[in-house]
Amino acid sequence: MIEPRDFSKQSLFLLVIVSSSPSKQENAVRRKMLRRTWGNINGAHIPSDLAWKVVFMMGKPLNHEMNQSIMAEYEQHGDLLIGVYEDVYRTITTKVLMAFQWASQIKCSYILKTDDDVYVDIPKLFTWLRTQGDNNSFYGGVLYSGVVVRGKAHRHYVSPEDLSLDYYPVFCKGSMYVLSSDLVPKMVELSKQIKRIGPDDAYVGLLAYQLGVRPVKIQEFFQNSILYLFIGLISTCQFQTLMGIGDSLTPDQVYYIHQLKTTNSNSERFFPVCISLYMKFCLLLFLCCALLSIFCYRQRRRIKIK
Repeated sequence: MIEPRDFSKQSLFLLVIVSSSPSKQENAVRRKMLRRTWGNINGAHIPSDLAWKVVFMMGKPLNHEMNQSIMAEYEQHGDLLIGVYEDVYRTITTKVLMAFQWASQIKCSYILKTDDDVYVDIPKLFTWLRTQGDNNSFYGGVLYSGVVVRGKAHRHYVSPEDLSLDYYPVFCKGSMYVLSSDLVPKMVELSKQIKRIGPDDAYVGLLAYQLGVRPVKIQEFFQNSILYLFIGLISTCQFQTLMGIGDSLTPDQVYYIHQLKTTNSNSERFFPVCISLYMKFCLLLFLCCALLSIFCYRQRRRIKIK
């Protein structure tokens, strides 16, 4: 395993572990954008006594050319955590556990696990953790619970032999969740006894469940896999209230959100009410229904006249 540089004796408030891939150019572009935006440790307005770092976790590249590119990136930035496993979906749980095993050696208060297609407002997260967090057995994020998939063709398939439960215990979605550092070594040790399953976030939830830890909903984390399709509909004022936004964001969208959050904008100062994305969808649905009703009414009138 190739470990990030400059982590020897430094004590951190927050360690950010970003899941990425070594095999696609688009992931390299995403890592570059994160270093320029919210992952820039010199750009965030954080109190000097609260240190933090970002690392990108990944498996080994699939060919020599990719390996050369990744090693050049490592030499330049020193922020890659590269495992010896093949970086494909079926090893995603191994990927997370490998990162957790490494992170258990790092002195820190909290660990944020996220993905390279997510935006995180680090100053807001720091404030939230200092006021509402708990550095004792804390596990928080976007909560989810669902049925255990038994269809063998599905990528989330889990056999009854690997997990007898029909429904997962409530867990935090994998795009962004926070753990207190004391939980991480406990999860790594427990993982030696519990069969690994494909959905890594559900597996982390199982580990937390076995440890007696209840997940906490972080209201300011907003996650939706099709968010990138309607990112322009989210009000600037709503962006300001969120501290985690994802997933499937493009690098340009990450930059767009960063500019909105770090630049004072007067674009909405004349609107005293912040209209949420949910409210916009309701208004749009109401408008469509109204237009459809008008159309149907006129059609009936025409038929009667004839």
